[in-house]
Order: sequence, then structure tokens, then C-alpha cells
Amino acid sequence: MKRISYRSFFILFCIAFVALVAGAVYCGLSLRELLKNYATADVQWPLVACGILCALAIGALIFFVWLLYRMGQERLYRTAYVDPLTGSHNFHSMYTRFEEHLTALNGKAALVVLNVVKFKVINDLHGYQRGNEVLQQVAQVLEHFVAENETFCRMSADNFLLLLSFENKNDFAQRMMKLITQLRRECSAEETRLMIDVALGIYELPTPAVPFYIALDRAHFALEKAKTLSLHKYQFFAEEDRSRVVAEQQMENTMHRALSNREFEVYLQPKCDFKTGHLRGAEALVRWNKTDGIVRPDEFIPVFEKNGFILQLDMFIFEEVARLLQQWQEKGLSLVPIAVNFSRLHLNDDRFVPQMRRVASSYNVATHLLEVELTESVIFNNLQRAQSVLNNLHRYGFSVAMDDFGAGYSSLNVLKNLHFDSIKLDKEFLGGFQDNPYAQNVIEGTVKMIKKLNVQVVAEGVETREQVDFLKQIGCDIAQGYFFSRPLKADAFEQALKENVPLGK
Repeated sequence: MKRISYRSFFILFCIAFVALVAGAVYCGLSLRELLKNYATADVQWPLVACGILCALAIGALIFFVWLLYRMGQERLYRTAYVDPLTGSHNFHSMYTRFEEHLTALNGKAALVVLNVVKFKVINDLHGYQRGNEVLQQVAQVLEHFVAENETFCRMSADNFLLLLSFENKNDFAQRMMKLITQLRRECSAEETRLMIDVALGIYELPTPAVPFYIALDRAHFALEKAKTLSLHKYQFFAEEDRSRVVAEQQMENTMHRALSNREFEVYLQPKCDFKTGHLRGAEALVRWNKTDGIVRPDEFIPVFEKNGFILQLDMFIFEEVARLLQQWQEKGLSLVPIAVNFSRLHLNDDRFVPQMRRVASSYNVATHLLEVELTESVIFNNLQRAQSVLNNLHRYGFSVAMDDFGAGYSSLNVLKNLHFDSIKLDKEFLGGFQDNPYAQNVIEGTVKMIKKLNVQVVAEGVETREQVDFLKQIGCDIAQGYFFSRPLKADAFEQALKENVPLGK
């Protein structure tokens, strides 16, 4: 039904009021005429009939006005409290009635944030209509899932919020597993074989309960961790999760200022010839020197990967390496190639290769001295794009290395289709071979295969004499690890270039 504006409603009300008054006057006159003429039996029945009809019309009009009012109230209610897509409660309804629902559960409750994982894929592959149908199916499952006094709402897009009874953690976990299984079984994009997956963040409400938005934030903290799980994606909130998120937020608040203040420092870990121990190259690593202490790369790199700041940091490191090479070149030192590890995000950035060319040109550094390291998983996940980027890098003289080979997919298809100048064997791939002849054969076969492709083999994480002897025997070219050298500051690495003596224990 077409929505009636308040102005139109007011006009109808005025018309009804005027008609009501006129009808009342007319009915009063008709009644007086009837009583006046009743004694003489001179009743004018047509006049009486008209009065009755007029009264009925007035009653109908009053009912119509009342009906319009009720419909307006219902419309306002649905706008305020009902999600138009699923017909379930909306977030405003959950928020305004949170205390009421919590009281009905005697304060023993948990707030659960439910997210349809990678819902965007459903929209992209099957269209928004199919995506909407999936959300409606999820709402139907939840409608039957919640018990008496429990409630749920569609919070936004592909997120739902549930307020459920909570007795103990084990029973609640079992219930969440059943919900995940039920949603996977009953919700799908019709006419496809695509089954949805969901992640649940759970926050057990304490007594007395914390404010609604604090509880919601903590459920969201748990949800972010649940998304990283592989099987049953549900996670209870833990205080350490909150501490982690707060720490990440603090990093994000200071990262731009840290870059401007040059708090990020480049370290260089030497790469040495297995046969002679002489310096043959280096990998650039980064340390964050904050005023209150050093932040480890494994703490800030994942954060910067998520928020995209890694693009700026990688190019900063690359430019720092070019600047160092220029300084050493002007001092007449014998230079070695230095590798910089780049994030997967660069593969989709059309500015990547032009930026690298611009940096190399501005510092007057030969491109063969600047090596690009890309991890195996990055290349595997975007093979076609990686091939295009590698071709461009080689066109302008940059060297390219595959990092962490053996840590993930180790796809021979990658080696078949992409040309690398060197391949770095991951330290996990090399681990545990000492007492395992089978592992030794696998490592040796891998090295021989790579060398047949005329690709240099670099072994990472070399720490013991036993590793050195074995890897040198099977034909590895370059070693990188603590056996030869820890990561060095720029001035210490410069000194190693000057001395040009074999490294190693």
C-alpha cells in the first residue's frame, strides 16, 4: 500500500471531522423532525432513512480514520524494530530491549555475533538476489533455534546478533557446534552447490552485566579470532584477545608517525657461499624501534598486512636499501644484491614496478642489485597476476626469488610456468632431516630439480655444522642463517663488505 504522508492524513482527518459535525447536526434535525411529527403520524420516512445512512457513513469514516492510524503505527513500528529483508528484529530493537531480554534470562546469558564467512563471494558469483535468499534462510534457522526468552536480530549486512541463555561453557559450545552444522546444511545458494560457512564470536555476560556496546565489542573481538579457525569457527572472548586488539589499535595509531620519524630500521642478514663462506648477498629485514622498546616483526607485520600500511613500509625498506647501495657504491665497495620481501598486496598494485624503477633510477643503483622476494603462497594464490609482475620485473633487470619454498603448496606448476632467479628453501622444509633418510632424499631431489632449471638454491635457517655439510654436499648454492651471521645493522654490514672475509663459525 502506498505510504500516506502526515499532511494527507491531517487533511483526511479534517474532512472526517467536518463530515462528523455535519452528520451529527443533520441527524439531530432529523430526530427532532421525527419526534415532532410522530404524534400526528406525519413521519417523513425518507428523511429518517437519510439520517440513518448518514450516521452509518460517519461511523464508516471514523473506522477508516482509525484504521489509517493503526496502519501508520504499525508502519512506524516495523521501520523502527523490524529488518525489512528477513522480517526478524533489527539492531535497534535488540539495543532498546537488551535489558528487558537479559532480565527474562535471569542475567545468565551470552551475546553471540554471527557472521556469514566470505558472503561477498556469494553476491559476486550468484548475484544479490541469491545472497538475500541466503540471509533469509539464516534468519529462518535462527528463528527456530532460539528458545523461549532468547532473541536474535539481523545486525547489518551478513551479521546477526543473538542473546542466548548460558549455563556453562561446554554445553554452550556444543550448542554452537550444532548451530554451525545446521546452518551449513540448511542454508545455501539455490541452484548451486555452494554451502555457506559461519563464524561465531561469543561473550559470556557477567553479573552485573556490562553496558551493551562493551559486550558487543568483546563479542566482535572473539569473532575476529573465530574467522581464523579452519573447522568449527566459534570462539569465546578472552581478555588476551582484547589486549591484542588494543595493541593493534595502538600500532595503527602510531604507524604513520613512526614512519615519518624513521623508527623503522633496516637490518641486513648476510647470504653466504656454501663452499667459501664469502658474502654473496643479503636480505633486508625491518625492526621497529619505539621509544618504549622494540616491536618484533611478527607482531606488526600481520597488522600492517590487514590495514594496507605494508605497502608504504615495503617501499620505505626498498628505498632504504637503494640508499645504502648508493652510499657503498660511492665509497667504492664491492656490492652484493640485497633482497626485499614484498607483500602480496603489491601484486595487485599497478604502481609496483614503476615505483621500483623510479627508486632505482633516483639512487642510480643497477637493478640487478635489487632483488624482489615473494612468498610461495602469494604466488600460488594469484598465479596469472604473478606471472605478469615477474615478467615486468625481469624486463627491467630486477632479480626475483621465491621465498619460503616448501612451507606451503610447493606447486610444481608454479615452477613450470614462472621463472625465478633463486628459490629459498624454507627452514621448516629443511628441519628434522638428520635422522630421517627419507627426508634427506626429498630435500636432495628438490635441490637437484631446481638446479636443473638453472635456478640458484638458497637455504634459510642454517644454524648447525651438520646442516651446512649436508646442504653443501647436495649442491645448495647459498646459505642464510645464524651459523654464518645474525641480521646486522647497516654499519656492521658495511664493515663486512669492506673486510670481505669468509663468515661462519
